Amino acid sequence: MRHNFTGLVKEAILWIKHMRVRGMFPDEVTMNTVVGVLKGAGEFSRADRFYKDWCSGKIELEGLDLENLGDLEARSQSMPVSLKHFLSTELFKVGGRSPSSRMIGESKMESVVRKPRLAATYNTLIDLYGKAGRLSDAADAFSEMLKSGVAPDIITFNTMIHTCGSYGLLVEAEALLNKMEERGVSPDTKTYNTFLSLYAQAGNTNAALECYRKIRKVGLFPDVVTHRTVLHMLCLRRMVPEAESVIKEMEQSHVPIDEHSVPVIMAMYVNEGLLDQARVLF
Repeated sequence: MRHNFTGLVKEAILWIKHMRVRGMFPDEVTMNTVVGVLKGAGEFSRADRFYKDWCSGKIELEGLDLENLGDLEARSQSMPVSLKHFLSTELFKVGGRSPSSRMIGESKMESVVRKPRLAATYNTLIDLYGKAGRLSDAADAFSEMLKSGVAPDIITFNTMIHTCGSYGLLVEAEALLNKMEERGVSPDTKTYNTFLSLYAQAGNTNAALECYRKIRKVGLFPDVVTHRTVLHMLCLRRMVPEAESVIKEMEQSHVPIDEHSVPVIMAMYVNEGLLDQARVLF
């Protein structure tokens, strides 16, 4: 996945360079896009620095030069230059303009201190800090979002819950679920999948099954992640009746068994001496 972002990082930096040459300061959507691309490529420090520079009203390109991307640049050398990349680069080469009053106005804007006003920006930051292992910064971004009056959405809460869960902070994740419901943001299937996985990892089978059942209870539908997670949990615990109940529900909904689940189900049957059931899957 990280390799796929390499070309996007190069293109994003080129676009920012072209904007700066023309005296244009990136707006919040542009900034968020660049931060997201850098995050996707695993360039967490550069993403954070770009965001903080933007907030202070400056864009320092020295640390973002293509020649300074190190391993990222080396990995991309074997990649063919896309037509979009070529056109964007060449187009800007021939499309330069002289400094204008607009450019002077844009340069004055650089001294303005900025704060994000979009939920999407905070969502990107929370995910960035979570992936970088900077949990305190992720919490601070969430807190700043609330203080700034930017309403958290389902993506915000799902990202925060996933971040807490990834580091074993189950109590904090549950508190976020409560806060989510207090704010009138309804959990979705992804929310329940996260808790299903967290409870399964914690060995709390009853709580995990409650999450699984609640998905349908609130009018949502299980997805492939739901079924894979619950079947994996039940099969590892050799809970044959419960696993077969899930499989039956899937059949009734015309949902095929995921290819990753088949070996786990077969292993459960074999370990329980139910060879006929295992042969049916094979």
